[in-house]
Amino acid sequence: MMVLERPMPSQCLYEFIKNYKGSIGEDLARFIMRQATSAAQTCCQRGVLHRDIKAENILINPSTLEVKLIDFRCGDFLTEAGYTSFAGTKQYCPPEYLMTSRYHGESATVWSLRILLFVILFQKTPNRRDLCKMEDYIRAKDGLSQECCNFICCCVQIDPKQRIELEKLSLHNWFMDGYPKPVPLEVALLIRVNQGPRVPEIIQLLDWQEELDCYIMVLERPMPSEELDWFVLSQTANTEEDLAWISPFDRPSLVQMYLLIWSRSRLAGKSPHSTVKRKIPSDQTVAGSPWYSLYDQILGSTVLFCACCFH
Repeated sequence: MMVLERPMPSQCLYEFIKNYKGSIGEDLARFIMRQATSAAQTCCQRGVLHRDIKAENILINPSTLEVKLIDFRCGDFLTEAGYTSFAGTKQYCPPEYLMTSRYHGESATVWSLRILLFVILFQKTPNRRDLCKMEDYIRAKDGLSQECCNFICCCVQIDPKQRIELEKLSLHNWFMDGYPKPVPLEVALLIRVNQGPRVPEIIQLLDWQEELDCYIMVLERPMPSEELDWFVLSQTANTEEDLAWISPFDRPSLVQMYLLIWSRSRLAGKSPHSTVKRKIPSDQTVAGSPWYSLYDQILGSTVLFCACCFH
């Protein structure tokens, strides 16, 4: 026995659609689908595959139009390997399972969301014949925007590899309509990466506000803390002593060695390349020797990495 919340007032989305007076407009469909898509994405991000997303398994508040995804009886833990048995409603079954007896969770979820949108817009559950005549239905529906038609086409692809990815679904232009301005990319990325359980290695976005010509973000301030490049530069021990213990058979990684030399040379106002060459004995820089190989690799592959990190 499970004790679940009971949103009040609420009713099944299927009944809401069935009893709706007139045809459901695109704005209302988008408002409902935006929430359903967010719920599906959250499930997959947290390792859960619902497998039965449909109008009958969504509750809607008729006053606020807020929705909740319910009934996880057909669900499973999300795996990358895919599934060889179908659980859910037959009309929502992805075509790849009918053809290959195999499907992947996220692409199948995108297909289910597409069927849900069809049910909302056209107020009927489609059969295979309806799915083949999708373009006719789109043309027959008055007032559909180009973005909405494109959204349907992105989800309707028979080949799951050509179908839009679930994580990109909420970023589609159709969902962006209705907002006064797009969310700044940096803010959107921080919101997305901060979803779910907190990760201490990633900075937390506490709040943000858009101004006339800029936006302001309120971020956490770990205390004590300092920028990594200043921490590296503050390590000012003598370079010769640091390198004295290095031998051709026992040496740190190339990245560690060059970072060390680079930071000391920068503080001393010297060229890191000449510093590296000077620290390697001249009688050991002949081709084929371990020291020559080390010097060649440092000035080859590692310099570009350090330049990207510090400049």
